[in-house]
Amino acid sequence: MSKKTVGVPPDLKKIFLRSQELVEKYFRKKKENPSKGTIEIEDQRYILIRAASLSAEFFDVIKKLYSDKSEKQAMALTRDLLFDVAHAIGVADAKNFHAKMNLKTPIEKLSVGPIHFAYSGWGVVHILPESHPVPNEDYLLIYDHPHSFEAQVWQATGKKMEFPVCVMNAGYSSGWCEESFGVPLIATEILCQARGADHCRFIMGHPDRIRDFVDGYVKKHPQIAKQAVTFEDTGFFKKKKFEDDLRQKELLQEKRGRKYSEQVQKAIYEISEAAQAATSLEQLCQSIHAIIGELMPARNFYIALYDRDADLLQFPYWVDEFDATPPSNHPGKGLTDYVLRTGQPLLAAPEVFERLVQSGEVASIGKPSLDWLGVPLKTQAGETIGVMTVQTYSESVRYSDTDKNVLVFVSNQVAMMIERMRADEALRQSEERHRRMVDNAPMGILTANCEGHIIDVNPVLLRILGSPSAAATKAINILTFPPLIEAGIGADFKKCMDESRLITGEYPYTSKWGKKVYLRANLVPILDIAGAVVGIMGMFEDITEHKQMEEERRNLEERLRRMEKMEAIGTLAGGVAHDLNNVLGVLSGYAELLMMETKANSPVREHAGKILKSSERGAAIIQDLLTLARRGVAVSEVTNLNQIIDDYLKSPEFMKLLSQQTNVRVETSLAADLLNVSGSSVHLSKTIMNLVLNAAEAIVDAGVITISTCNCYLDKPIKGYDEMKAGDYSVLTVSDTGSGIASQDIGRIFEPFYTKKKMGRSGTGLGLAVVWGTVKDHNGYIDVQSKEGKGSIFTLYFPITRESRCLDQTQVSLAHFMGKGESILVVDDLPEQREVAAAMLSKVGYIVKTVDSGEEALKYLSQHTADLVILDMIMDPGMDGLETFRQIQVMIPKQKAIIVSGFAETDRARKALELGAGAYIQKPFIMEKICQAIRHELDRAPRDALKDIH
Repeated sequence: MSKKTVGVPPDLKKIFLRSQELVEKYFRKKKENPSKGTIEIEDQRYILIRAASLSAEFFDVIKKLYSDKSEKQAMALTRDLLFDVAHAIGVADAKNFHAKMNLKTPIEKLSVGPIHFAYSGWGVVHILPESHPVPNEDYLLIYDHPHSFEAQVWQATGKKMEFPVCVMNAGYSSGWCEESFGVPLIATEILCQARGADHCRFIMGHPDRIRDFVDGYVKKHPQIAKQAVTFEDTGFFKKKKFEDDLRQKELLQEKRGRKYSEQVQKAIYEISEAAQAATSLEQLCQSIHAIIGELMPARNFYIALYDRDADLLQFPYWVDEFDATPPSNHPGKGLTDYVLRTGQPLLAAPEVFERLVQSGEVASIGKPSLDWLGVPLKTQAGETIGVMTVQTYSESVRYSDTDKNVLVFVSNQVAMMIERMRADEALRQSEERHRRMVDNAPMGILTANCEGHIIDVNPVLLRILGSPSAAATKAINILTFPPLIEAGIGADFKKCMDESRLITGEYPYTSKWGKKVYLRANLVPILDIAGAVVGIMGMFEDITEHKQMEEERRNLEERLRRMEKMEAIGTLAGGVAHDLNNVLGVLSGYAELLMMETKANSPVREHAGKILKSSERGAAIIQDLLTLARRGVAVSEVTNLNQIIDDYLKSPEFMKLLSQQTNVRVETSLAADLLNVSGSSVHLSKTIMNLVLNAAEAIVDAGVITISTCNCYLDKPIKGYDEMKAGDYSVLTVSDTGSGIASQDIGRIFEPFYTKKKMGRSGTGLGLAVVWGTVKDHNGYIDVQSKEGKGSIFTLYFPITRESRCLDQTQVSLAHFMGKGESILVVDDLPEQREVAAAMLSKVGYIVKTVDSGEEALKYLSQHTADLVILDMIMDPGMDGLETFRQIQVMIPKQKAIIVSGFAETDRARKALELGAGAYIQKPFIMEKICQAIRHELDRAPRDALKDIH
């Protein structure tokens, strides 16, 4: 770029560089042909005009033309004329140049303007960073002209001007920008070199906003406040119309001549200026009263306004030397009501008033005046909105038709100003009501334009989003802010705008300030008079707590469903296990008897051993069912998960797993200070085995299984797959790098036989079901995290115990528990169970009797004695083991007994133990186990003796 013709902020440099090249190339084509008196660029004809002839010298000519006016008025007329002419030229030049250069966007159209301005000789433009050029009423452009041709001309005259002189600069530039952005724009000069400033500075904006922009800028830059000039509106053609109207009133020229015409014209100007300065209707009426008082006697003056909706005549301004301000009332028979009704001016001298009273048109109200002059206040549409009145009570002051005509003439301006102020006041009140309603609304509310810029927000929305201020929120664009786009709000905002209809939705959203909320929104289009969408109103509710409660309810329902399902399955499994235990008890019992009765090298003994081994495997499966039924953990001992893991990693089962799946590597990370737990080492070991096996089968190719432990203190409940209470836990984690669990399956993995693997490959299909039952029996919790293709993590939380482990366990041989001829009564409802028990116990030296019910047991003991009674807990029909033992205690208080059952220890079994039963044995019978329990109970001192000892 060979020349720099404009100064712009950094963010605009790129587009202005392109525009510089475009305009520079255009002006290189300039052709001058003095023989034809032409200057042309691409067939566009230009003209050169001396700068002085459009500035200082032009003012001198106009001042002479209006020599009948004051210098101040002449200057004002000249400035208005120059501004409007330059504005029109700027619009025309912009329209032509934009079309010729095929420019589309507003910023492209704007960018060529200052450069064209410079090449045309108007001056160089520097755009300040505070500018905000947008295609709506928020448009703001602040710029300097360091070399304004108008300022330089005036400076050359040596005069220091009382007003800013760069009128054409302001008009031309605002005309160009108005055409570029499609919104009405005017510019005003706030600093001028001709008034002693270092440079000429302009502010451009919408006519309705320009005053606020100027005031705000001067307030923000107090250092220029003393130099800045007061904003002055332009409008030559509007004021010229008033002047033409005045000149058409020949009556005024005839009666009062040119001077009176000037007074009336001045009054109209002053009324317009008073309307701009007034802050209330009362203040405006007061100013109008003073202005009318300069045209005619107006000691008694009032303005009445009609409220059509309420059908009330009101008196916002009233000055009268005799009568007080009338109250608001429905239109009646007064003179004011007459003018309002007829819409015609009325000069009511005494004789006119009397005639109207006699005709019934009016009635006498208040103190009669000498002359009463009232004119209707009419809008441009011809609607009468009120009455303006002067009246006199003195002969020294009388009104004429000339006064009536003058009052009629100025009434048009008065009506227009009052109507505008009433509309402004109504709008202000409406906006205030709307603001109060929005601010006090129970939901967050925002309004935004069609470009996505937020215009307004209420305090509730700031609280919902965690925003520090309204300004910070307004800085967000709904259509481009990534979190709003991700949440779907941006798309629904555009949908509301495109389809012009209500859009509702719910959105998880993280605000710019990090607050996570769930929003329910109603998006409503804002329409203009023509029905076009000009913006969107969004009403937002924070439903985060509702969503959390809803999610918690779903989780609780899901957990309850799982618990009920597992409970139902457990009940079924427990019943099956009980019956199978009775069957296996007979098989294992007779197998042991066969092995005892046959020689070591006998084939029968070998067969009996295989039967016994199969029975033991069946018993293990039944134990899984009992664990699933949460009836399997009968042992509660102090143990440590690290020791159980270590034992498992040395077990044949683990070695077999590694040999079968060589692609799997197992790693451990065990806490050295791991706290103890209270429970069954056997069941905990099986839980670890099932988890490792499950993880190994999830690894298709090479992978890693990690077993880790740690201590954990939960200071508050945690919600996951399971809900965990606060407390101290010993935590076991088994993770793998396998195929993971599908989201639709994870809720069912602990159900028996629910698997995506091949059944029978690794066991009974009860692996994870057993894990579930074991954890629940240990009052623990399970958390499962898994993702398809990423592996799974099973985390088990077991409540810790502060008790120490007992490591001294002495093995005792079966010979130590042989019988010594003691009598034993076996009570069981199944004959095969009675038979096998009798056979086993007889072999080891006991005298055995059997009965099939609790009732038969009571009958037998009433006639015989028994050193020990073996009671089955569940017998049907008739009394169960607990009730039978109670009855036996009544008959024989010191009778010794032990309890047996196919189930794990139940509440009724524990009650029997509390009542004095010596031990609890779970079926199927194992010789060593049953003999050890019998011997221990027979050798135990009676309870009374124990009490004596203690």
